[in-house]
Amino acid sequence: MTTRKMIGPAVLALALGLTACTTTNNVQSDFASGDAADDVLANMIDGDRAPTAKSLHAAARISKSQGRTAACEILLNRLLNHYPDYMPAYNDLAQLYVQNNMLDSAIETLRAGLEVSPDDSVLLNNLGMCHLVKRQFASAVENFTEATASQPVDARARANLAVGLALMGRTEEAFALMLQVLPVHDAHNNMAVLFETLGNEQMANMHRALARG
Repeated sequence: MTTRKMIGPAVLALALGLTACTTTNNVQSDFASGDAADDVLANMIDGDRAPTAKSLHAAARISKSQGRTAACEILLNRLLNHYPDYMPAYNDLAQLYVQNNMLDSAIETLRAGLEVSPDDSVLLNNLGMCHLVKRQFASAVENFTEATASQPVDARARANLAVGLALMGRTEEAFALMLQVLPVHDAHNNMAVLFETLGNEQMANMHRALARG
């Protein structure tokens, strides 16, 4: 069974410090064409039988682990062209784009996946993360709200929603949500970091003091 990663609040400390990312038209790598990916596909074909979605996905992940990002991108795109219902590939392709500072391409990929599966909580959450990094906080809050509604038992989207609300200045709502998913000590520490991000050192210090008890 293929697992997919929902990005949680532990990542946000890095996301909050990012400046606007520049985008490029192509993933940067040591491959200028799809020849390497074609070789992988050729080796996977058994007679007249085309590669399965799982075998394409495995090949893409191997290419990524070897640093062949262009081959990975080509394989994931071909996977989605042939198997548009294979949801994990949307997340992996979006993650590849994020790692190469191509946030707009990541957003486009996640939206394409949501056209296939509109209530997919993982894609909704990760789309919210992309908007958060781009400092499009209202869009991020909308995505996190939808992810939470789709998967109420998953605390990560709820914690991410709290971060988005705080960055919009809705700090009381944010803290209330933090308390739903984190111990009181951790909720205060997280709010201290968020208030620092907002430039409110007084409130940050207050939450630090409360965290210490």
